[in-house]
Amino acid sequence: MSKILLRRVHLYIFRNDYLLTDVQVRHRESASHNCSPIEPPSQPTKNEAARALLAKNFPSTSNATSKTSVKRQPGKSADPKKTAALRKLELMKLRQQAEPLDPRNLKSTLPPDKRRFFKAKMDGRPIKDFWVEKNLLTGKAFDLLVTHFGIPTVETNKYQLHISADEQEEEKRSLEYDKPLADQMEDGEVLLISPDTSSNLPAAI
Repeated sequence: MSKILLRRVHLYIFRNDYLLTDVQVRHRESASHNCSPIEPPSQPTKNEAARALLAKNFPSTSNATSKTSVKRQPGKSADPKKTAALRKLELMKLRQQAEPLDPRNLKSTLPPDKRRFFKAKMDGRPIKDFWVEKNLLTGKAFDLLVTHFGIPTVETNKYQLHISADEQEEEKRSLEYDKPLADQMEDGEVLLISPDTSSNLPAAI
């Protein structure tokens, strides 16, 4: 009984092996079945291949080129308290360094609250620190300034005075020569001696 069962098992295995082998052989012929042909994977384009090669060999470079660098400009916000403290310090230094615009006041004992402290500027010349009596007229101050800056008397009509809040000269204000200088400016402002362009205009016919 066991021999008969063993033969049947061998026969069953033989038939299955034969069928499987036959199917595998026939599957090689495309005409013998309806399977869809397997398409080979598409090759990457040259650009993609180049990028892949670059990323593989130079990862830091590829990352850097893929990111857009944005430079942020530092803000110009000024701290009002710090600005006020700096201005106070500058005024203290100005009061200590300033010399009298009028040489006759070299030994003056005039108290600081009766003086106007300012800076004087002319192109090509060093900036100078001065003080004047608060009742000094602007015209007289102009005459004294041109003397300090070495401008000949015959050429004073070629220059004029302006006021600026600082040395950057971003905003200029005109002066009235028949009024006290101290009434037209604050301590620490800058007096500008500049060419009078109106004197170069052609005379009217």
